Amino acid sequence: YTHFWPNTFSLFDDTKKEMIVGAYSSTPLSIGRRCLSPLLSLCVKRSMSQPKTIENITDYMKPYDKSNSRRCGIVARKLGMMQTYTSWGVRVPLTVLQLEEMQVIGHRTPEKDGYRALIIGSTPVKTTKLKGTVLGQFDKEGVDPKRTITEFKVTEDCVLPIGSKVNCSHLVPGQYIDVQGVTIGKGFQGGMKRHGFSGMPASHGVTKTHRRIGGLGGGQDPGRVWKGKKMPGRMGGKKRYQLNLQVYQIDTRHDLVFVSGSVPGAKKSVVKIRDSFFKSPSDALPIPTLPIQVLPKGIIQVPSTSDDPFNSSN
Repeated sequence: YTHFWPNTFSLFDDTKKEMIVGAYSSTPLSIGRRCLSPLLSLCVKRSMSQPKTIENITDYMKPYDKSNSRRCGIVARKLGMMQTYTSWGVRVPLTVLQLEEMQVIGHRTPEKDGYRALIIGSTPVKTTKLKGTVLGQFDKEGVDPKRTITEFKVTEDCVLPIGSKVNCSHLVPGQYIDVQGVTIGKGFQGGMKRHGFSGMPASHGVTKTHRRIGGLGGGQDPGRVWKGKKMPGRMGGKKRYQLNLQVYQIDTRHDLVFVSGSVPGAKKSVVKIRDSFFKSPSDALPIPTLPIQVLPKGIIQVPSTSDDPFNSSN
């Protein structure tokens, strides 16, 4: 069965032997052009045994104001793309991102470094693959060696202790994020592929210059080629951002994040994710983070809208 994002409670009905997990929000949750009612969802799991104690999620959920708070980001590996369908039959393209034992391995403090940040490590690596000086830094903090190390600036209320793990539960289905990645490298390419030039005619006096870019625009005045002229050169392999992507669902079993739309980078590449800068969440977010043990095992996704997307009168 599929869970929807639970914000507060879980009940056990002795008469029907059912585990009822409820979810609500203090304010309506806006997702794109849709607005969900305060009662987000209700999912039922039949169980003949008493439920486990589920920690109150509202202890972690707090109103998020990006002007005063800045949460830690996450580092994930891009596994590829897939697609799914909503309950109305609308196709949703998804990019699958996996967190690989992401952990806080250090701090940056204003007193010592001039700014406050968390040093994050991801992807376990053998000790034989690291130099002694780098390995000593992990031993000093008492954490396992990591292959990927990066920093995220945070505010004081979002600082996590060294050794804390950050999982997919750090993101709330329905919120918007910004993803940074390195685009796929294409090597040295011509003007038609790199910049979309139309090229020269296929005939009518053109000889062996069908895919060339043509004149560079330099004559007696200015007597040179302007800086920034679009010419053949190396294509791809640059840092790029994809903004305002929606978290469609998370998988707490395999620590997966499913993002609506495409993400820069090739398969198996590493990307950095942060809360959206331009689209603030209309509801609360876990501050500083939400332990994955609090959520049920399975897929937690955005509730489907009650409006028919194929009805133009809505």
